[in-house]
Amino acid sequence: GMVGMSISVLTPSLQHFRVDRRGIAAAAVVILVVLGVRTALRGADWSNAYTLAQHDLIASENDYQAEIGIAYPLMQQGRFAEARAHAYRAVAEFPSSLSLNMLGLTLLESGDYPKARAALLQALVRTDSYFVYDNLGLITAFYGDPAENRAFLLGAVQKYPNDGKLWLYLTITDEKLKNLPEAKAAIANAYQLGAVSVDVYSQVMSGGPLALPTH
Repeated sequence: GMVGMSISVLTPSLQHFRVDRRGIAAAAVVILVVLGVRTALRGADWSNAYTLAQHDLIASENDYQAEIGIAYPLMQQGRFAEARAHAYRAVAEFPSSLSLNMLGLTLLESGDYPKARAALLQALVRTDSYFVYDNLGLITAFYGDPAENRAFLLGAVQKYPNDGKLWLYLTITDEKLKNLPEAKAAIANAYQLGAVSVDVYSQVMSGGPLALPTH
């Protein structure tokens, strides 16, 4: 059975971006400060979730949910290669939206943006859940053609207009494209929805740069 955590609210920790060898450490700082997405599990919680998933896997060798339950705590602990292995096994056992989302997250945490996006797009075929849009939106901050990313994000905010993170990613993309009025409109929505601080909001509204560097 599913371990004691909700996969529907999975978001990347972004811990690896702080030391990313691809030269986007500065970008990571912006995202970390703006979103505050680091949600590391407490030691006891991590241990319990991991132990439960291991027991499930022992009871049933082909339990894709247990594979997901093991992959997530491993990812939170920075053990990305092990997390990816379990996520790939989960997809092999059952390519559901949850297992594909988990695979996308482990690949995203590892900095493999093309494969992460491919996995998440497969998840999107199976579900319209906001968390897949959020994870795909995060990838747009670091990877992909800005014009194509903007088209995706416009569709995403139309589907989930109350998702402040999506408006933030749209702000970043509009700044990359020099669409400054549109960037200001997007950051205003992000701010109203509580996704950014007043300092970040003011920075964009005053014309200051928030766009992440390309790599």
